Amino acid sequence: QAAVSLPTGLDNVPVISKMLHHMLGISDRDITSAINSPQAHEAVIPAANIYCSAEEVCRFYQMLLDKGLWQGQAVFKPNTIAAATQRGKLLFDHSAKAPMRYSAGFMTGEKLWSIFGANTAQAFGHLGFINILCWADPARDISVAFLNTGKSLAPEGFIGFANVTSTISSVFKVK
Repeated sequence: QAAVSLPTGLDNVPVISKMLHHMLGISDRDITSAINSPQAHEAVIPAANIYCSAEEVCRFYQMLLDKGLWQGQAVFKPNTIAAATQRGKLLFDHSAKAPMRYSAGFMTGEKLWSIFGANTAQAFGHLGFINILCWADPARDISVAFLNTGKSLAPEGFIGFANVTSTISSVFKVK
């Protein structure tokens, strides 16, 4: 059974609230009840939210780093992973209000800095709802699952989030 999500942080950050309303079409106050609904928990939606532990997410990304093998069993073909992680063009993402590069299946990193930290050109993963970020970085041979249970919309939360990814990039050097 999944834990019930509750809003944390400041009640109303107008800029963030407006951005969420633009992206999702509902107010920030309605988001929590929408994601806690039985329909949301039971829906089959490709490329949408999942429920899993950090270990399970890292197991998935590590399997991608291992060319599709998990415990000696082929789960994906290497060419499927190559196609899903091939970097596309750097474009302005109007939802994120920032330049982003995508592959066919993931957000991808950048040489200077990306949501995955500094010098993450080979990284691929995805940003979840607000303070959730999961990725693999073949250059560092790591998989990361940052699953924050809080959904704070406070701007200082985003600064802390950037500090976490930057620290991981500096501690785990490119091989």
